[in-house]
Amino acid sequence: MAVVCRDCNRDDFKSRRALTNHRLKCPVRRMKIAATNLQIRATRLQRHIQRERQSHSPVKKNKTRIQEEMSPRMSDNGEGEQEMEVDQFGQFDPLDPGAPPVNEDMDVDNAGASAPKAAAGDAPSPVEDVAPDRSDAPAPIEDIDEPNPNPNPEIPVDPPSPRGPRRSSRLAVKVIHDPPPAKCPPIVKDTTVEDDPARLPSPDYPSSPSARESSPGSHDTYTATEADEYGVYAVYQNLAETATIAQNNDDGCDGSAFNIAPRPSNPRSAPSSRFPATIPSSSSFAPFENSSIHSLMGWVYDTATISKAAVQRLVDTVILGKSFSPDHFKGFSANAEYQRMDDYLAGGSGDEGGPRDGWRTGTIRLPMPKAREKQTEKAAPYLEIPDVQYRDIVEVTKAAFMDPSVSDFNMQGHVLMYDPGDERAPERVYGEAYTSNRVLEFEAEVRNRPNAAACVLETVVAIWSLYSDSTHLSNFGTASIWPLYGWLANLSKYLQLKTSLYSAHHLAYIPHLPDAVYDAYLRAYGTHPTKEVLAFLRRDLFQAVLRLILTPELAQAYCCGIEVLCGDNVRRLLFLRFLLHSADYPEKLLIAVIRAMSEYLCPRCNTPQKHFHEMGKKRDMQRRKTNERKDTPERRCLVSRVRSWIFNKGFALKNNNVKEQLAFGAQAPTPSAFSDFLFPLGVNYYSLLTVDLMHEFELGVWKSLFIHLIRMCVCFGPETVHALNRRYRAVPPFGKSTIRRFRNNVSELKKFAARDYEDLLQCAEPDDPDNIPLHAYNDAIALAQSGHTSWAGDVRAVLASLPVAVQMDWSDLDSVEGVELLSDRVSKSCETWLRAQVYDLQKLSLLRGRREEIQAGRKTEVMLFRRAYLRLVNAESRVAFTRLLLSDHDLAVERLRRGAGPWRKVNREWRL
Repeated sequence: MAVVCRDCNRDDFKSRRALTNHRLKCPVRRMKIAATNLQIRATRLQRHIQRERQSHSPVKKNKTRIQEEMSPRMSDNGEGEQEMEVDQFGQFDPLDPGAPPVNEDMDVDNAGASAPKAAAGDAPSPVEDVAPDRSDAPAPIEDIDEPNPNPNPEIPVDPPSPRGPRRSSRLAVKVIHDPPPAKCPPIVKDTTVEDDPARLPSPDYPSSPSARESSPGSHDTYTATEADEYGVYAVYQNLAETATIAQNNDDGCDGSAFNIAPRPSNPRSAPSSRFPATIPSSSSFAPFENSSIHSLMGWVYDTATISKAAVQRLVDTVILGKSFSPDHFKGFSANAEYQRMDDYLAGGSGDEGGPRDGWRTGTIRLPMPKAREKQTEKAAPYLEIPDVQYRDIVEVTKAAFMDPSVSDFNMQGHVLMYDPGDERAPERVYGEAYTSNRVLEFEAEVRNRPNAAACVLETVVAIWSLYSDSTHLSNFGTASIWPLYGWLANLSKYLQLKTSLYSAHHLAYIPHLPDAVYDAYLRAYGTHPTKEVLAFLRRDLFQAVLRLILTPELAQAYCCGIEVLCGDNVRRLLFLRFLLHSADYPEKLLIAVIRAMSEYLCPRCNTPQKHFHEMGKKRDMQRRKTNERKDTPERRCLVSRVRSWIFNKGFALKNNNVKEQLAFGAQAPTPSAFSDFLFPLGVNYYSLLTVDLMHEFELGVWKSLFIHLIRMCVCFGPETVHALNRRYRAVPPFGKSTIRRFRNNVSELKKFAARDYEDLLQCAEPDDPDNIPLHAYNDAIALAQSGHTSWAGDVRAVLASLPVAVQMDWSDLDSVEGVELLSDRVSKSCETWLRAQVYDLQKLSLLRGRREEIQAGRKTEVMLFRRAYLRLVNAESRVAFTRLLLSDHDLAVERLRRGAGPWRKVNREWRL
């Protein structure tokens, strides 16, 4: 018998246990539950309002209270069935799914029993004297504040049956997801705590919003809100009296297909009237509603070539436009306006052809270096890139805060706390940018600025989150675009994701290095550029675009703020701050200005490649903190000095001096635009670089893992691959674009985007994800023991093929300690073999013979030092000799030539 999910009609379950686990995560079931919860909440709210109105009547108060005590409530009768819910007047709830159908010819008495409807002449009963008319009012229900005796409430999932009561389904608690609260609760109380700046990122807030104590002598004030229905409350530090903290995210979870009223804050959607217009009684402009429409339609009928769509567009875009005024058409001449447009198209002057909304056009000049060409950077030949489109961030910020949508912005950062309501301590809630520690630090900087007490305006930190990513524009050709865009993080992330709000701001379009660079370089130097020169120019181009938007006006707004009359008619002082810059790994290398494929690959720390195998360990995390990249004056001076060598002294980009000077941290000889802008302000620009989950995980780790899983399926035969494709095609879609249907074979990976890999991951969650590594390990051991190829067998074969063989048992891979002991045995084995190879080397006897012929004592000391170097007592020596034995290179040539101490004076003939 097939096991089928009655919600999504999925029928590939092997057991009822698998069906039960699926129903806990079924998206269709969750949608039904969410819709039912919303309906129940709306019904309870209506009943609560109706009951509050009825409770104000002093005549009905006593009898209502008695009837409430006598009326039964919904409860479990012990047999799995539920009793009917009866309201305070003894009537069944018509909206209850379990209620029986109500006959219009029947009434319900105060005891809950059905009785024939009274005739017109019958006298009313005593209960009917006080019972109100409930024909049009919503049925009341018990008070929502009344505690529910059942911790797992009975929530109906299916619609009510017209044939009678049906049993309600009991749902697991973890699958009942309530929507977020509509707005922040009101302020309850102001208190003061000790002024401790060190506690600001993670302060020790009071244990509950209702119990707070004052600390004498402190001047920092913390303001808390009441806890909402989920026990979450906000805590503000030094909240201004004019600050707006009420947030209205009612439509934050609404999809684009919902029938909701347009937002007044959206400039592209005008609010429509909820009431129809009333046609006047006058018939002078009949059959139209008014004289204006009558005149317009008369003009339409006199014009034979106009269409209905053109008339509608004329009304919507011209007549109903905000800037339309009849006074503008006094003295209007169609011929004059046509002539004005012709002159403008012919190249005449005009002030309306420039870029709008802060858009500007710039030209970038890139100086081109060449080895052995000594010239200043300003005098060097340059590559000119015209028509670079960018915007002024200050103007974009002003436009965003002057828009009516500013009512959705969070003007002050705060901390969200969750109060469990019992003896447990409150926990901090993370999720928005304006609740992060970094934003709290920004606001502390603004509060502690000089002359901050003299400012009478409300100060707001405008938080910018920057992003950049290059993308293709078509399936054919090389058309692409590289936008630099950003969001104001003062807006909730739920509203940022709604494309209908147009909350993203494009700041610049980064051009690619044109192919004309080959022609320009050939004209300047008579040769083609090398790949090092092209990489140098690409880094300069990216930093030049950043310098176009990081203007002195932006630095002024960063330090002193800008005064703006916001869209809610409140004048505020805005301080701009950069929270992050997210990009994929190649662009992170451009932002951090480090070389690709170098010894130091991380854009946030200086961890060398030799320690990459320790990722995830405590020592690795400690090393990342210790070796954090920092923008220091020494680094800036070093980059400037090396860049002057390249142009002024004609050093090649592959010159050894250039490599050695920039070796630590894999720095590139290009000054950073963020460093030039943020370093004078005391900000480490490396802190802007954050993790990009889409590029680094979905298109990185998960994509590689999924491809490897497909390879494993191929090894088991084509039937396994077909089963994988069939199962993914059977997954139903969820939402409008949340989980799309897999129509093609997923094993072919045809034109997959990042969202497709994300959907693959979300739909591939197993029943027990914690056992995946254990199953993979057991399968690898079983394959190796049976003679098949696996990674465990490959490891054992490699260890056995070492010059000094290392025996490995399968039990060595069962624990971390066993793997570490195995690694130590391998290291000791390699070290023993290297020692034997070095002391048996023929070149060692040459050193002994030459030392006997040396007469100067200084050279004898040098040779003794070289003998000490050959003892393999440190890791550096072992690395050098490993390279010597494997590649037959001279020993430490570069160190002998340019090293420190006595190595610098060793003659060329004494090198190995």
